[in-house]
Amino acid sequence: DDLLTRFPDECAPFRGVFGCDMRSDFRGSLIRASLRTSERARACSFMPHAFDLDRAGRIFTEFEETLKNGEVILFLTCVASVELWRWESDAPEPVVIASARLGVSSGHKLPRKMSGPSEVKTYLQQFSTFSELHAALRRSPPPPEILDVVDMETLVVSTGKTSTQKWLRVGVFFLDDETLSMVETCSCVPMVALALPIGRISVGSLFASLPLPLPTGLPVNVNAHFRLHDNRRAIWRLTPDLDGEHKVWAMWNDKILKSMVPTVYARALELLSGTPELTADDGYSAWPIAGSVEKEFAGMLDPLVRKLQDVPLLRTPQGKLAKPADALYFPTPTRALQACRPYLLQLVAAAGHTVV
Repeated sequence: DDLLTRFPDECAPFRGVFGCDMRSDFRGSLIRASLRTSERARACSFMPHAFDLDRAGRIFTEFEETLKNGEVILFLTCVASVELWRWESDAPEPVVIASARLGVSSGHKLPRKMSGPSEVKTYLQQFSTFSELHAALRRSPPPPEILDVVDMETLVVSTGKTSTQKWLRVGVFFLDDETLSMVETCSCVPMVALALPIGRISVGSLFASLPLPLPTGLPVNVNAHFRLHDNRRAIWRLTPDLDGEHKVWAMWNDKILKSMVPTVYARALELLSGTPELTADDGYSAWPIAGSVEKEFAGMLDPLVRKLQDVPLLRTPQGKLAKPADALYFPTPTRALQACRPYLLQLVAAAGHTVV
């Protein structure tokens, strides 16, 4: 009451929004973003750029697009659902226009007990400095890993479309001496997590908890403690002109992409191949296609191939698992070939070849 009495004008815009009355406790956070007209921007010495209704509307529309697949919350530890509401100036109350909700998918037989990002968060909350984390990672017991299957439910009101997508999440801490020696220097957590779509093809991006505007061309999403540029639109990469901490950060990112990601990716693909009930296509939709991977991230592919070439994870028509180094991929790009694929595979197999 005292706040409302002393600052009635400042409190007025928040009253009535999602039940907020500025008198009783409100379980949430309301943030009011001020707009800036062109006229006011020209007179402003520290921010001479307009932020008008059109620009705000574009950001709103872009966020609505991101909610269509719900991937924005894939790696968050405290947010399980997001709703986007619009309140028109002539409407009595706001209306929801899109939503995304993440929940654990049950009934899957994984090789060990499922655990998610929340367990990792609980583990990390024990430490107040990276020095403490560094010391703990060198001791036993080992830190928790991420392994679970989640359902992402999304709703877009304008189209009336509701969809559910399953994701396999796999995350690993890296405890080798070289990585741990960089933890304190880079102030980073040495963990990488991947989210693999189950049953459909996805276009993946890099995440630093939240998605970055950096599509990789991989069919999976990659989350790691990347060192970012201040605008969160790029990660530091090695170039000849770098020095100092920027070079160290670039080396850290390079290690993530060329060592950590291939290790987790290989583990995830092996897990998919060994759990056929998870996906009808034996996990092939999660395999990268070299020609589709963005050039700046292609350095992940060779290490991944080396890790997988001698691992039996490709299912043959006979139901056995074959090593990639020993198998031939038999594409059937047309409907006619797809129709006779079983017969063609039998012929190739009869000739003594291992085909997948």
